Amino acid sequence: MTSSIDAFVGPARKARSSNRISLQRCVAVFLIFDVLAIAGLGLLTTAIGAGYERYPFEVVDNQALAIGFALFLFILLSCSANAYKTQYILDRKYSVRRLIAALLFTFATLATLGVASKASQGYSHVWFFAWLALTCAILPIVRFAVLAHIRDRLDNKGAFVFRAFSIGVFSEPLSSEEIALRTKNLVKTAFTMRLDDFGVLAGLSDKIVRGDIDRIYFVVPWLTMPIALKHLQYLRNFSTEVFIIPESDWTFSNQLDVSTFGNRLSLTAVNRPIDGWDLWFKRTLDVIIAMTTIVLFSLVILGVAIAIRLESPGPILFRQKRTGFNGSIFELWKFRSMYSEQTDPDAACQTAKRDPRVTRVGRFIRRTSLDELPQMFNVLQGKMSIVGPRPHALKTQAGGQPLQELVASYAARHRVKPGITGWAQIKGLRGELDSPEKLEQRVKYDIEYIENWSMWLDLKIIIRTVKLVVYDPAAY
Repeated sequence: MTSSIDAFVGPARKARSSNRISLQRCVAVFLIFDVLAIAGLGLLTTAIGAGYERYPFEVVDNQALAIGFALFLFILLSCSANAYKTQYILDRKYSVRRLIAALLFTFATLATLGVASKASQGYSHVWFFAWLALTCAILPIVRFAVLAHIRDRLDNKGAFVFRAFSIGVFSEPLSSEEIALRTKNLVKTAFTMRLDDFGVLAGLSDKIVRGDIDRIYFVVPWLTMPIALKHLQYLRNFSTEVFIIPESDWTFSNQLDVSTFGNRLSLTAVNRPIDGWDLWFKRTLDVIIAMTTIVLFSLVILGVAIAIRLESPGPILFRQKRTGFNGSIFELWKFRSMYSEQTDPDAACQTAKRDPRVTRVGRFIRRTSLDELPQMFNVLQGKMSIVGPRPHALKTQAGGQPLQELVASYAARHRVKPGITGWAQIKGLRGELDSPEKLEQRVKYDIEYIENWSMWLDLKIIIRTVKLVVYDPAAY
């Protein structure tokens, strides 16, 4: 078999080292700057509060202790939240959002511990919140500006992070343009080559060394994958990432992941949508919002309960079995909005506009969403989340048919905990499910939420839900 070089892209060996951006160096610089900035802003606000003429001789001990403990918490929490994860450090959305989350959790934890230990009594609360505000404003702005500058260098100044070798074996290699597009200009292609023999791989060591190659992209026919994996032994002596890309027209899920299972190849077709620290952060947010809502609305909850009892006989709460996480059944709580003898625990007949079964109090609490307040206790139980697909009663139908029979992907909604509000609800899809088309739209938005979940998406939905509570034409 013979090999031929189809293209040689750019003067690879003469590329200026100043154009290479080191991810490890970025992580180190960002972390050091953030730590120094947190400490510096803490000392600055201390100096302003104490008066420059007395600073630093009269720095309050508790303030210095708070600054030192904040640095410890920030390093711990930011590392736990992967705020400085090397492969994502140049991603502006990921990097800035994780930094803000780490800062907020740091100051929230510091404030909680300060109140619990009474250490916060030793310093001014004005100083603390001034320090918090400056830090949470300046650090993200600086990070965003630096990343924007780096992105400009990558897109317009010829900078790169990785140098690549693109090889096609019995196939056309990936072009430098496609590699740049798929990697957002992080990768610069030094060589492209087409081979007609796997054995030629053994002779590529010189090009890998001279080209200072970080990544190798192999395109091979799908049927030759086992042979390609066998011949990768020639490249195991180099500290180089190797990617094998099957030449195939198959469409794979964007969740497909490749790993090993012992000495076998493993393809992960479905991942958990929320896992690890993200699961912990979401649960923490749920508990904080649920407890805060219950405390702030305690008098409203009491008033609604009294109004329901005075208007009509029967229980204050309406309890209904609904489908929850992974298809499990749980009991959802709401304030009763119908006459007790006309309630429908199985939702055989959905609530419609001007439904005669709804009481006057019920009509008001449904329109203002106050009937949903008891679900905060479902959240504290761990059966629900603040944000997620709205759970349906067990016998709910649309167009006279069970929901799971109308939409094939309906059950995928249960991959996360059901929520009090959700992506579909803020898109205006509330109220009666009186047609298969409405169900399809809700399922579409629910799955879109699950596949694109983030803490920021949850916060966006919560903020928009609060606006809809004030006025929502779809509520009745």
